[in-house]
Amino acid sequence: MMAMGGGGSTYRSADGIWHAAIDIEPDRATGRRRRLTAQGKTKAVANTRLRMKLDAYVRKGLTPNSPSPRLMDWLETWYHERAEANLRPNSRRSYENAIVRLNRIAGARRINSLDKDMADIQDGLKCYSPKTATITWSVLKNALEAARDENLIRRNPAKMVRPVSASSSSLKVNPPSLPDDG
Repeated sequence: MMAMGGGGSTYRSADGIWHAAIDIEPDRATGRRRRLTAQGKTKAVANTRLRMKLDAYVRKGLTPNSPSPRLMDWLETWYHERAEANLRPNSRRSYENAIVRLNRIAGARRINSLDKDMADIQDGLKCYSPKTATITWSVLKNALEAARDENLIRRNPAKMVRPVSASSSSLKVNPPSLPDDG
């Protein structure tokens, strides 16, 4: 087991459960020690679960040497760790739907390379109603602002371009026909 910030350990507790733990880099904001832990019925299971946790941690871009996270991974992390608890049920559904739309449009892209992809994301949102596009853009902007706060990106690319335009599609409404008098 390779430790990122220090040592790791695997031990069996009195109840027979195996525990695996590893130190990771300190919290960026507070400097406090952080550890990933896992449990299992066997030593191998505990270590495998810990490796899966560590791989997910690296994949999400939360380590200094890992590549920038993909948008879909960051949206999931941001939503569950920051946004979800502060939302009312209807807002929660709106955010979840917006995340699905964003994942369809640009989920596989790395968040540090979204600067050049903003126009594609805007184009992808044009097929939705103006309100839906605005909500989705707002979710993207908030998630990327949180990524900036975590030092995963230097600046929020969603703030550097115009929001998705709420272009009112020119629907022509035909007036009701008048009855013939004669």
